[in-house]
Amino acid sequence: MRTSRRSFLKAGLAFLAGAGLGGCSGRRDSGVETSGVEAMIKSFPEEIPGASRVVKYPVKGAKTCVVHIRQEHLVGFNPNSYVDGAHGFHINSQEELERVNYYQEQIYKILKYLKDKEITSSVYIEGMTPEIWDRINREGLLEKILYPINEELEDKLCDFEQKLSQEIIWDVPKGSSADEVRKGYLNRKNQLEKEYEAFREKYKFAGGGALRLVYGGELSIAGFEDANVLDSAYRELDETGRVGKIGLDGREDSLLESIGKSGEEFAFVVLGGQHAFGGKKSCGLDYSLKGRMSYKDNLYEWNRNNPDNNLALIEITPERYEEF
Repeated sequence: MRTSRRSFLKAGLAFLAGAGLGGCSGRRDSGVETSGVEAMIKSFPEEIPGASRVVKYPVKGAKTCVVHIRQEHLVGFNPNSYVDGAHGFHINSQEELERVNYYQEQIYKILKYLKDKEITSSVYIEGMTPEIWDRINREGLLEKILYPINEELEDKLCDFEQKLSQEIIWDVPKGSSADEVRKGYLNRKNQLEKEYEAFREKYKFAGGGALRLVYGGELSIAGFEDANVLDSAYRELDETGRVGKIGLDGREDSLLESIGKSGEEFAFVVLGGQHAFGGKKSCGLDYSLKGRMSYKDNLYEWNRNNPDNNLALIEITPERYEEF
């Protein structure tokens, strides 16, 4: 990703002449020169369509700013659910679909705005590894995974498609004809297809607002999660029934490693709202861990171990995130 400086230039130059920043407390030595990234953070928009708040945690001399867009996403399997265990996968409730679709629509708005303002052209998407992305492209799965599954409608459609594919209609009621039965099947199939399209339209953001922008060619994939770390996180979840250190800090550290090597000014990451890249040491005592799960301050650890490649942080929370 190459971030455009045009929209930041005026504010950035003014900021370079100023002094001091609030925010991350880990790296604010007076002897460290102000970086261009700091100027860009200063002028980063604080009011964004779809966002309830934008909170900045600048760091003196930062080379890259991580922009964490907090999300909730649909889950494929919950090991603590007896229903999921019986089915082998998770069936999303209407409440889940409504909630996640709303969040993801806000994320779509946030990223679309930032893209249109030429602040970003790419994004890291939670759970996306090189192997998964390669398979999605190789098998043409991107459009399919944009939408949630409606098992009931899909089963009914499949049933009527099978009936219509039969050369002989066996279940012809008395007083009717095979042609009439076939016509009834076709009418019902057409009706189900309309219901299915209406379902897809209603929940068109549920598969991911960022992914929809990638599908539309408006954003590209900036980078990936480490497949080995992600596999370890899944094993941890299966074995313990909860998200643990690998699923949280292991994945966060892996993403910071990738971002730190990118050389980019901004790295936009759509990642679960329970994740916290920052902490009290890196971002000050006011940094809120409410609704989060965190075992360590990843940003503090990264900046301490990489003094010549410090990272800053911006967190964007979608509208109504805490209300549901």
